[in-house]
Amino acid sequence: MSTETRFQTHERLMTRMAGANGVDLDLKLQTGEISPDFYEDAVLNCTGCSDAEGCRAHLTEGRDGFPGFCRNQDALSRLSGTSPTPD
Repeated sequence: MSTETRFQTHERLMTRMAGANGVDLDLKLQTGEISPDFYEDAVLNCTGCSDAEGCRAHLTEGRDGFPGFCRNQDALSRLSGTSPTPD
């Protein structure tokens, strides 16, 4: 039986999803591009997702982009530079 907490599970999934979309969250934390509070808030936001298995499948199958249900899609897209900038 796994002792991994819900927070840890979603932290791992969010980090993988970010990396799959060109965002190195560890580097962004180290360089100060994002704050520890931003990171923790993003993980907490991820814990509200009810489809962790869908996220895991998306990552395992190597699909491009973010699944439509990703609660951090906008924030991670901005960090990757793939989000359209508002006028």
